[in-house]
Amino acid sequence: MNTANFSRIDSPLIATVDAIAASTASGASFIT
Repeated sequence: MNTANFSRIDSPLIATVDAIAASTASGASFIT
């Protein structure tokens, strides 16, 4: 994921999406 290209455009949004993605990856068994 090229977050660097988008961070300057929607930094808060990308940060949120990135955090959600990390949480999903860490707790995939919990989400599923």
